Amino acid sequence: MVQGGSGWQQERMENFNSFFSSEDPLPDVDLVDDGWTKMQSFSVLVGSPFGLDPDHLTRIHHLDLHRQEAIRRRVETTVTDEATARVLKPWYPGWCKRPCFSDNFLTTFNRSNVSLVDTNGKGIRTVTDRGILAEGQEYDLDAIIFGTGYSLGGSADRGDMTVTGRDNQTLQEKWQKGLASLHGVMTNGFPNLFFPGPYQTGALANQVYVLDQLARNSGVTVAGFTIEPSFRGEWTSKVLMRVQALESILNCTPGYFNREELQFGNLEGSRAAQFSIWGEGIKSYVKEIGGWRWTGGLAGLDIQSRHDT
Repeated sequence: MVQGGSGWQQERMENFNSFFSSEDPLPDVDLVDDGWTKMQSFSVLVGSPFGLDPDHLTRIHHLDLHRQEAIRRRVETTVTDEATARVLKPWYPGWCKRPCFSDNFLTTFNRSNVSLVDTNGKGIRTVTDRGILAEGQEYDLDAIIFGTGYSLGGSADRGDMTVTGRDNQTLQEKWQKGLASLHGVMTNGFPNLFFPGPYQTGALANQVYVLDQLARNSGVTVAGFTIEPSFRGEWTSKVLMRVQALESILNCTPGYFNREELQFGNLEGSRAAQFSIWGEGIKSYVKEIGGWRWTGGLAGLDIQSRHDT
């Protein structure tokens, strides 16, 4: 793609954000015009400026219902085996799982060498020396590729590292008691540590945009100082005030979107809510941290010269 003029990429990204977060009114032109911008109901997962408005939620549910019905019709007309098609149909809101943008996925199940095994939500019971055991039946296999199911973690977890702060406390130990941060990128007791969310930050399918905004925010604070939040609760309280906008996620099938491993039913009153994102959407989050950045003073940070530490 070739585009002229200064700031065209920023304009394109913010246009994408508007459609993805289901803003009202939407821009006159959808500059990206892809599967994501056509799926405004996904704003239930990532937040929207109108997320707490009951009329908005009703509209989003209506949009999603029509989209999911269209997907189920496509499954029915594409997959030739009725039993397989019946299992493949999604009977949950579209924001509950990562969407699949593929022209070839469904037709794969029409191949003679492809079979779909429905475990009725129970998963694989046993791996045997011949294959796998599911629903009381053994399936002979030459190789097993585990392609779904994982716990969402930070970069330290994926790098097999332990992040240790003051008083020899690890980041994992601290967050077991509940998540508290400033802007979702810093936490007290861990000076000079900046992490890229995703909890308590804005969320988006375009993660590059989110990381760029977080980097801009971190960049104004790092040079020549020892830096950590001076309090634990204010930013978390702001996040919790907006968490109700995301409550429809609780009705989804289990997954890391609704933090199933925390086993909490009441999102607003539980520790799970502290691990939510900014419920008003990415535009509101960027405005919030941008206002903090440009007012100066770095409110909420304990900043010391390195010569004093």
